[in-house]
Amino acid sequence: MSRAKERRTVRERDHTGTDTSLTKALTPTQMKRLEKALRRMGEEEEKIMTIKTEIGSDIAQLTRICFRFFAPVYDRHMEKTGHYRALREALDAFIIKRQIAGSLLDVSCGTGEALLHVSDFLNSLKIDVTANDFTPEMLDIAKLKLAGFLRNVTFTSSDIRTLPSEVQYETVLCSYSMHDMPSPKDGPIQRMVAAVKLGGRLVSIEEWPCAVTNSEHLTTAVQSLLRLSETPIERTMLRALYEKYGLEHVEDGSFKIDDNHFLYGTVYGKKG
Repeated sequence: MSRAKERRTVRERDHTGTDTSLTKALTPTQMKRLEKALRRMGEEEEKIMTIKTEIGSDIAQLTRICFRFFAPVYDRHMEKTGHYRALREALDAFIIKRQIAGSLLDVSCGTGEALLHVSDFLNSLKIDVTANDFTPEMLDIAKLKLAGFLRNVTFTSSDIRTLPSEVQYETVLCSYSMHDMPSPKDGPIQRMVAAVKLGGRLVSIEEWPCAVTNSEHLTTAVQSLLRLSETPIERTMLRALYEKYGLEHVEDGSFKIDDNHFLYGTVYGKKG
C-alpha cells in the first residue's frame, strides 16, 4: 500500500458539519514506521513497546510523543520556514488590532511564541493569560521563554478534550493545532467553544494545505513521526464545526507562509 493511500481518510460532508474522518488508529504499516523512527532516535525496545501501548489505547498520545522530540528544534524550524513570520502577522491582525480584553486562553501555546509576540500588549491591559499545552517538553520551553516578559500568566498541561468545563475566557486562541488533533475533531472543538464566555471570541490560526516543511533543523525521523500524527482538516470543514457548536464567523484573513501554503486566521464570536 502506498503512503498516500495509507494516510487517506474517509471524509464526508453533511449539513451538520460533523467531522467523519476515520483516523482513530494506526495501521500495522504505520506502526512499523513508528518503530523505525523511534529506533533512529535512540529509543530502547522496552520504551518503544510502552509508546506503542499508549498510542494503541489513545491515538492522541502520538502527538505528545512527536512533539517531545520536535520541541528542542521547534523554534528554529518554525522561524526558518516562515511559519512564525505568518503567525506574528495573524496575531497583529486578530489579537492586537482587535484590542481584546479580559482573560485569554492559549489552548496550544507550544513554546510560547504567540504569547511572547503579544506580551507587551497583554501586559498593558493586564490581561490574565492561561498558557496550555498537551506536551510537557513544549510547555517547559514556554515557561522559560515567557519568564520576565508575560506577567499575569498561568501554565497548564491539559488535553484539549478535557479542558475544565467550569472555567471560561473572553478570548480563546488556537494556533497550529487542529491538524495535530486526532479525528474526529468534534470533541476538542466542543471543549474550546465551551471555554469561550458569552460575548467572547475564539481566534483560530491554522495552515492550509498542511505540510511538514523541510529544514536543516528537522531530522528525517522527526519528520516521519509528524507525518504519522497529522490528520489535516479542510478550512471549510473546520469552520462548519465551529459554527455547529455555537460560534459565529466574524472575520478572516490569510498570511503567506511560503509559495505552497498559507496561514488562515479566523475570528469567531459567541453571542449571548
